[in-house]
Amino acid sequence: ANVSGYVPTRTGYTFKGWSTSSAATSGSTSTVTVGFNTTLYATWEANKYIVNFDNGLYTNTVTFGGTYGSLPTPSKTGHTFLGWYKADGTQLNSTDAVEASDVYVTSKWEINKYTITWVRASGRTTTDTYEYGAKINPLAPTAAGKNETEHYSYAWNSEIDEFATRNVTYTEIKTSEAH
Repeated sequence: ANVSGYVPTRTGYTFKGWSTSSAATSGSTSTVTVGFNTTLYATWEANKYIVNFDNGLYTNTVTFGGTYGSLPTPSKTGHTFLGWYKADGTQLNSTDAVEASDVYVTSKWEINKYTITWVRASGRTTTDTYEYGAKINPLAPTAAGKNETEHYSYAWNSEIDEFATRNVTYTEIKTSEAH
């Protein structure tokens, strides 16, 4: 039988031909030998699609009918990776069913926040929260002074970071000189 004029379509698949076996993985697109009361079966191959991450930073090839599988996990200093997102704002997950098209996704990040703790010599504690890379506005040490036996001043126990890149505690220490 001449089957060249009969080309079915199926989303996510490429037509491979006609066969007399329902289990066939290939077939003919021109002629098939048939007998009386023969059933013809369309054979299909699942299409492959590209997942494009951050404009080509990474790419994966996936097969329709499957899932997206393992997705890359990038890193970015001072940020937490939240996932991969499509243009419509939905997140792409490894267990999602493969769509019948190439997919373009963008990484989504959250900037890290860091706590700077200031412990005064008096025991009073102050905390500030900064986003990664923000300039730290240090607290001034307690004013210098003197009493009957000494001149004293205060300083932080270590050099203060200029920018927030970590959680850190600065402790005020008292230095004194006898007079």
